[in-house]
Amino acid sequence: MIMLPAFKAIAEETGKPAICLVSEEFASIFDGVTYVQPWVEPFHWWKDVGKARELAERAGLNPIVVKWWDEPGAPAPAIRPGEKTVSLNIHGLRRVVSATDWDSFQASQWRYSGFSMDKLYEWPLVFDKRSPEREQALRDYYFSSPNPKLLVNLSANGTSPFRHAKNVMSLIWGMGFDVVDLSRVRAHRIYDLLGLYDEAAGLITSDTATLHLAAASSVPYIAFINNGGAGSIPKGNCIKSIRYSQFEGGMGLFVEALKKLKALGTKAAA
Repeated sequence: MIMLPAFKAIAEETGKPAICLVSEEFASIFDGVTYVQPWVEPFHWWKDVGKARELAERAGLNPIVVKWWDEPGAPAPAIRPGEKTVSLNIHGLRRVVSATDWDSFQASQWRYSGFSMDKLYEWPLVFDKRSPEREQALRDYYFSSPNPKLLVNLSANGTSPFRHAKNVMSLIWGMGFDVVDLSRVRAHRIYDLLGLYDEAAGLITSDTATLHLAAASSVPYIAFINNGGAGSIPKGNCIKSIRYSQFEGGMGLFVEALKKLKALGTKAAA
């Protein structure tokens, strides 16, 4: 999802869909776009990155592994003289990289793929094969009352677990929203959630897929992002991003952002 804006730009520049070799586990996201030609293989999503490169090269292609840290033996971004470095332990392997480059894993893979940071913010995330029928079915089920809806996804699992979900939820209740827990929503495709995003008063999300998906909607949202280079870069209508460590030091930042989100939701409902 992070790279879809770049794939769209490639397709527009070349007049042909961008080719993306993808594991079966994550291939379904490409059902939502016309500008990518998925090449689906039964590979493990990171253990088999080296095998995926070899397969693409045997086909006469010159592939880019956007998540360079997943490829055994792949060179890390160059470290310029005098730069500070950070030591990463990824999949049990130690990698030393420039602290400037590892400001965010998302920025690192974007730059590594040859795109400027300006384009990261400029190019939109577009799903041009959305299903109005599936989106309507979700709204009919989860948006049955007239009250403003607040979407929430505060994942305690995955690669960026957020440990403060209970504290956040205690502040949300009583704000006048109908709260929809996205972790309990069973959508056919993850981008079907945009049917909820586009009509919700707001979104609160930890650093996971629901954060990246917000770039494809105008929904105002609060993003909790992981610390250091493990953190994502919020795009779209993010009214406040808060590092996990910032929340640990006090809830004031979130309370102020929540008040702003409440004001926006009240205005939209009116």
